[in-house]
Amino acid sequence: MSKHNLLLLLLLILLFIHVYHSDLVTCQSSIDVKYKITTLVSGISADGRIDQGLNGDIYFTEKVDNYISKANIKTGIVTRLIGTGIGGFNGDGLLANLTQVNSPKGVSISQISGDIYFADSSNNLIRVMNAATNIVSTIAGTGSFGFSEGNATSSKLNKPTEPVYWNGQLLFADSLNYRIRKVDLSNGMISTLTGTGISEFNGDGLALIVSITEIQALTATLNGDLYFADSDSFRIRKYIQSTKSVITLVGSTNNYRDGLVNQSLLSYPEGVSVASNGDVIFSDNSNHVIRKISISKGMVSTIAGTGSAGAAIDNVDATNSPMQFPSGVLVNSQGIIYVNDNDNNRIRVLTPYCSDSNYELIDGVVCRMKNCFGIAINESTVCSGHGKCNSDNNCTCSFGYSGNDCSILDACSLFTSNYACSSSFNTSETKLLTVSNITQLDSSIIQFSSTSSISISLPSSISQYLQATDTNLSNETISVLSLLSANNAKDSNLVSPIVSLTLYKSSTKSEIQIQNLKDPISIQFQINTTVPSISSLNITCSYFNEIQKLWISDSTIKTIISKIDTINTLSDGNVTISVSLNCETSHLTSFGIIDQNYKKANKESQTKDDSVMLQDNTTVLIAAIVGSVGGCCVLVTILVIIISVIILLRRRHKH
Repeated sequence: MSKHNLLLLLLLILLFIHVYHSDLVTCQSSIDVKYKITTLVSGISADGRIDQGLNGDIYFTEKVDNYISKANIKTGIVTRLIGTGIGGFNGDGLLANLTQVNSPKGVSISQISGDIYFADSSNNLIRVMNAATNIVSTIAGTGSFGFSEGNATSSKLNKPTEPVYWNGQLLFADSLNYRIRKVDLSNGMISTLTGTGISEFNGDGLALIVSITEIQALTATLNGDLYFADSDSFRIRKYIQSTKSVITLVGSTNNYRDGLVNQSLLSYPEGVSVASNGDVIFSDNSNHVIRKISISKGMVSTIAGTGSAGAAIDNVDATNSPMQFPSGVLVNSQGIIYVNDNDNNRIRVLTPYCSDSNYELIDGVVCRMKNCFGIAINESTVCSGHGKCNSDNNCTCSFGYSGNDCSILDACSLFTSNYACSSSFNTSETKLLTVSNITQLDSSIIQFSSTSSISISLPSSISQYLQATDTNLSNETISVLSLLSANNAKDSNLVSPIVSLTLYKSSTKSEIQIQNLKDPISIQFQINTTVPSISSLNITCSYFNEIQKLWISDSTIKTIISKIDTINTLSDGNVTISVSLNCETSHLTSFGIIDQNYKKANKESQTKDDSVMLQDNTTVLIAAIVGSVGGCCVLVTILVIIISVIILLRRRHKH
């Protein structure tokens, strides 16, 4: 094989791996919806298509009892709207409750006017009840069975079923004429959409040359496409409005098998409805189940029923509840499915749910993994790694964090007693580690995101220390507050940023005193500094005494230099070096690295300044003393002179 062909093969393999991996990730991002089953209405003879009205009530036909009825969506209370309970025909123009119907099958509600369209099947009519007047009239059919086209009310039908109101047209299955037909409500004309009048399967293709069998279910989508159950050919099929053609979605022979659409088998399907995501829900009548065609996956699955006829069981997963010859189905915009469970004489409700709490039900049709701001719930970085993703873009933040995505750390506003928060330290980054069990602190490493040159390592025995200090801490949530501050101290002998470390009880926000640790806390620094030579390097770890407000290096903190590298030799002979060192401490406060050479020079300079100040002050003091003595001598001299003058005057007076 040539190098060119080998390279091409390699690229194809990489492309396949990429596509496969993408598909795998996509599959993991969603799981199948499950359904809980309940009963809305029992003790009825519902059959055929069902629909939902403007107020949410469920409309259905009672074929055996000769009614068109509705069930309150909340209470399940049934109201019979059309029919007298006696099968027959007594004409049009009557109030609905006075109008006879004969084995009605299938109902459709205008979502504009609320008018009720129904198939008066054994009267061979399509009829409507005006919602404003409650008057019933005929839309299509003469009452006699047969087939003809033209004006709808002059045309003959043969056991019509499954009316569907769509965009000013009334579509229906002309069942025993083996056709799907439509009435244009604007002009009253009837025409055929598909079917030849021969009950057979002759393949897919142009709608008017495709044969269909007895249609037991029909529904329409917004674009005018029709989905129907071609019952006696054991297929779910689709009429495509744009091409006026018919295709088979699933089915071939009479059996029961889930799986790929081209391998799945059905048995006399009845009832079909389309979910908001395009999935097709249908009742597999003789298999006693409700099934779903996933259009995106190309798969068929059972969503309700056990596969065997049996008595209804409520409040369980729908696949654990038997059904008996289900017919009409309806899936609404919330993904809730209503089913005519025929021989159980019930309308059942399938309510969608997700079996895994990490997934969220979207529009009732898909269980998608919860994500917050584009990050899946099972990712460690969801909610910035500081909270719990409850639902789409809904984070509950951990203690000390806020913001929509929990990215804002407001620890200093929580721990107001922290010296580093309230001091003049210029805090540039704050880290908050919160644990529900103190053993989670053992051997923890705290790394600042703004720099890789500083990190904090907690000892493996810190939980033992905490437990020995306070036995109640084993049941406490503990927060470790770490702050990184810029070096803005006036005494610039500090050559590193300042690291502050404090432990708190999260519940009370009270500080946990850490001192005399057996195993030290280690703070790793990597700093760059300039010195005359490497041999003159004299840096040490130090801590800040918050009472004295001094940086101190003593026996409670240990300096371990692990590595020194020369970065650059300057023109003045000094060298810039990189130093890696650990500061091991048995207590907690703020820490930094001090250049002792600078500190010594600064101290000597300060001593000299103090000596000068002392000399100056001494001079001032001596001057003050001398000045004071001089003043006293002048006063005594004047006093002596006055006394002498007085004595002299007295002597003269005697003489």
